[in-house]
Amino acid sequence: MRGVEKSSSRTTFLDALLGPMSKTTKTSLVLAATTAVFVLVGALTFWPSAAAPRTAPAKHVSALFIGNSYSSANDLPRVVSQIADASGHRLDYDLAAVGGYRLKQHAADPRTIAKISAKPWDFVVLQEQSQVPAISSSAEKEKFLTPFAKQLQSMIRQANPAARTVLFETWGKENGDRDFCPRIPEVCDYPGDQARITATYRQLAVDLPAEIAPVGEAWAEVRQTHPEIELYQSDGSHPSMLGTYLAACVFYAVFFGGRATDVGSLALDPAQAKIIREIVDRALAKS
Repeated sequence: MRGVEKSSSRTTFLDALLGPMSKTTKTSLVLAATTAVFVLVGALTFWPSAAAPRTAPAKHVSALFIGNSYSSANDLPRVVSQIADASGHRLDYDLAAVGGYRLKQHAADPRTIAKISAKPWDFVVLQEQSQVPAISSSAEKEKFLTPFAKQLQSMIRQANPAARTVLFETWGKENGDRDFCPRIPEVCDYPGDQARITATYRQLAVDLPAEIAPVGEAWAEVRQTHPEIELYQSDGSHPSMLGTYLAACVFYAVFFGGRATDVGSLALDPAQAKIIREIVDRALAKS
């Protein structure tokens, strides 16, 4: 009969493939295979590939920098903002910086106080005058540094209880602090000067408490392992553009919770910028 012939023709391929099985068994195998195909396709479609890059959600944060010429040199906050923009984030910032200013002076300056209360900052960065952390005795720090840092932090918390205070751990003089070398032998060379600065900021972070941006520690490793990278201006004190880039990478990682190795080189030498970023990440991991 024609109907039987057509049915036989349609099953020839399955008969050849599956061999002598009952019709029920063949049907079950076909259904199982079809289901497996759909499951596999679904997995390939919706399961994220392990090799696929994961992009961190964009963040929008604000930061106020309070310090002096180490913060304003090369417009450090702007460089942090540029790095953030290039990484898909956004930084709103302001700067209260006067050359040679101490935290004691900022705590009494109406301009700084106004900036603190201008908005609920996410981060406020405190940077003491560059020499004070290295040359002050414990008693001097207790009298002239810590109380004013605490006073500023109190203002910061009043403006925004959730604000995070970040201490800008700076770097030592390129050839040691010649001004105070006769009185304090430890600061006569860079390693000793840096060690005292780092110790002061570490203790202040405990006393407030506050977070640390370990710029000085990253700076020290760059100097030790890659002395060809020039971090200083000709005065042996203020940062070159590479020095400011190093500091900016640290603050980017602190503000956005990212890695310095993920950011771009801006217009700097790519090889040197890459070295700086790798060292910054190591310094942050130790903090």
